[in-house]
Amino acid sequence: MPYLYLQIIAIVLMLIGVAGVILPALPGVLLMFTVALAFAFIEGFNHITYINLVILGVISSVSLLVDYLSGLIGGKYFGATQRGVLGGFIGMVIGTLVFAPIGTFVGLFLGILVAELAYGGDRKKAAKAAIGGLLGSTVGILINLVLALLFLALFITFSWG
Repeated sequence: MPYLYLQIIAIVLMLIGVAGVILPALPGVLLMFTVALAFAFIEGFNHITYINLVILGVISSVSLLVDYLSGLIGGKYFGATQRGVLGGFIGMVIGTLVFAPIGTFVGLFLGILVAELAYGGDRKKAAKAAIGGLLGSTVGILINLVLALLFLALFITFSWG
């Protein structure tokens, strides 16, 4: 297969990954890294080197951290207690397992809300903390979009050279 065709296929698959950052039903940056790894393997690591893969892997790792921590940080910023943050984490995990991908957001929100209310928090503060979790998740999506576009730009730069 000509190299240019391989590049085009990889870039199209990565664009699906970029869309996956915004549309929760599609895989995101993890798909992009998998495509980069497969591309490097297929082309014999001539254009995408091991160092390039480490750089792309770091971006992928940061993206995963942002994915899982942004909602919790948002909840904490808006007044969630440690128990609320823990409830949000547990809710996010359960929501992801039961009703991914929307369940991640619903679980985060409900986890913070229920934990805050269960430990004597008033309704307004609990709701504010839960909404903060959703806002944090939204900011996380925007950060991940930037990371995905950076990943794509670096991949194109690395594979073109």
